[in-house]
Amino acid sequence: MSQNSDWQNNNPGSRDQGRRAVEPEILEPEETGNANQYDRKYYSKTGVWTYVPADSGGCLAASITFALFLVCLGQFGLLAAIGFFFFHSIGSIIGSVHTARSLIAGIPVNPWTWRTGNWIISLLITIMLAS
Repeated sequence: MSQNSDWQNNNPGSRDQGRRAVEPEILEPEETGNANQYDRKYYSKTGVWTYVPADSGGCLAASITFALFLVCLGQFGLLAAIGFFFFHSIGSIIGSVHTARSLIAGIPVNPWTWRTGNWIISLLITIMLAS
């Protein structure tokens, strides 16, 4: 305990008399074997959520979406590519809402399952409408 918190706890003239100052505990990331990767955790009332660092996927999802847009553009034309983008945008909004609701409920979500399903469904709808 620091000297300042002892003074606060023991000073009879302090307005915070009776309250106990608590020192924060700093949690360091635990090393997982590789010197460059750390396992970061978020603690909540419902348990421990594991968190994948934001740079782990990079721009892979955006690159795949853009590649599928170009496939639709080359195979079916501009209108079909715009349709794919439209259906993918609706799926992404629904996926973001689903992920937020799951995280609020304390359920960790793998975003790649939703993204993969969104790509497949958007591509199938685009192919069906373009044919």
